[in-house]
Amino acid sequence: MDAAILTDFTDLLSDDLAVGVATGTESAGGLAHFLAHLRAVTDDRELLALAAAFLRLRNVVDHGLAAVCAGIEAVGLPARKHVRSAAAILTELDAAPAVAYRAVRLGKAMADEGAGPVTRGMRDGALSAEKADAVVTGLTHVTDRVDL
Repeated sequence: MDAAILTDFTDLLSDDLAVGVATGTESAGGLAHFLAHLRAVTDDRELLALAAAFLRLRNVVDHGLAAVCAGIEAVGLPARKHVRSAAAILTELDAAPAVAYRAVRLGKAMADEGAGPVTRGMRDGALSAEKADAVVTGLTHVTDRVDL
């Protein structure tokens, strides 16, 4: 998979979430149409399934971003771009600083064998970046204080 495929997927999802932005009409059968015409009780299962699917997608995307940050650091891109770190590159790409620094921390943890279950959980979509970061930060804090 490359950036073009991810961009195309993002465009498709964005279009499916748009309610007739270009034409002024709703596209029948799209996610925006479904969300604009919800029915209590009838649509509960589908709404919960969509929420779970979007959360899983977010977790997988956060894992991918962390892996890209590890790659950015590994090839020395920050030095060539004359910035301090991969986090600076992400903030230049309009990421919030907290998101950028978390992605870099998680990217560094991917190389650590002790964080294997954490990064595997993110890759599978079962663990959010926020929870993974809390675990990684806690492990780092413990290993810095205690010789394991």
